[in-house]
Amino acid sequence: MCTVTYVPMGEGFIFTSNRDEQGARKTIVPAHYKEKRLNLFYPRDEVAGGTWIGLSEEKRLACLLNGGFLYHNPALKFSKSRGLVVTSILTNKDFLSTFKKIHLAGVAPFTLVVLDWRNTKKIYELVWCQGKKKVKSLMAEQPCIWSSSTLYDCETKALREKWFEKEVVSSKGVKINTVLNFHQNKNLGNVEIAPQMKRSSVETVSTTMVVYEGSQLSVDYYDYLNQRVLKYDSVFTEPIKR
Repeated sequence: MCTVTYVPMGEGFIFTSNRDEQGARKTIVPAHYKEKRLNLFYPRDEVAGGTWIGLSEEKRLACLLNGGFLYHNPALKFSKSRGLVVTSILTNKDFLSTFKKIHLAGVAPFTLVVLDWRNTKKIYELVWCQGKKKVKSLMAEQPCIWSSSTLYDCETKALREKWFEKEVVSSKGVKINTVLNFHQNKNLGNVEIAPQMKRSSVETVSTTMVVYEGSQLSVDYYDYLNQRVLKYDSVFTEPIKR
């Protein structure tokens, strides 16, 4: 939810999210859930009950980063979880209309990246910041990196964009391992701003990598706190009964 990259691969893509969080915050590993008669797949925050990255069988991905365009104090308390917005976007057919209509008072600022490939591959950036919503359509064939505004200032974001360009975008024949190595890099800059970061109160606790290639959708979940890797091949292989 704090360092996110998108790399197109022909008709497919590699979408990867590093979650920077307090190590003591409990998380439930990725699993299938059925909501509004749809089959979803996502890891779950045990404290607030929401998620930072999720998939829908309707060929949609939504990933949330803390903060909008500007820094806000992450210690401030808000009454509603941002993570619940992710499942709302995944379960509503017209998610752009849903975002415009959804009531966000009491929800902390966020950036939500939505990738939809049901017909043609489309990617959007939905931002809630300073009480205003903004929707931006991005180029689906353009690699992107996002960094949370609650952890990285504008200068650091620009530096990380340069790292991404050099380490991933400019590499010949971008492969899954190239992207994974970038997200697991602890040495770029310093440990506090590297893709896999570590500070006194927060660190990269997991990496979720979603790969769509051919007709297969897979998820690899790297749990650094428990030193394990969970692999989920063909996430939606079983047809859901309606």
